[in-house]
Amino acid sequence: AMRKVSKNALALAMDQAELKIREELAAKIAQIRKEYDGKVKEEHARVRREHEDEAEDAETKEQEKAEKRIEELRKKAEKEEKPWEWRDARDKAVDTLEKEEEKLESAKRKLESLTGQPVKEPRSRSALPQEKRRQGRGRD
Repeated sequence: AMRKVSKNALALAMDQAELKIREELAAKIAQIRKEYDGKVKEEHARVRREHEDEAEDAETKEQEKAEKRIEELRKKAEKEEKPWEWRDARDKAVDTLEKEEEKLESAKRKLESLTGQPVKEPRSRSALPQEKRRQGRGRD
């Protein structure tokens, strides 16, 4: 009988020890999984940041290339077209036209004062638009 009680006590102690070991094992496994999940999330975040940085760098480089190319094309167009020379030539032509119109107006007044009769104008004298003649020369 004593032997049976002893055997039962030993079996119970072994069951409790096994249960305790299994509980510790389960806790350790849970902790390992938690750490692993944390490491996986950290690695995913790191990789994502790295790729975002690479994408941003590539985007910046492409933007800089595009801006440089646009600037090169603008300079080339200005060099070849020289629009400021055209504007200067137009301004000189406008100045000349205005001076000639002033001479014509002066001659018209002189003729009217000599003859006493108004001078007829066959058509509009100026090649300048009416608003530009009224405002003076309208520069861009």
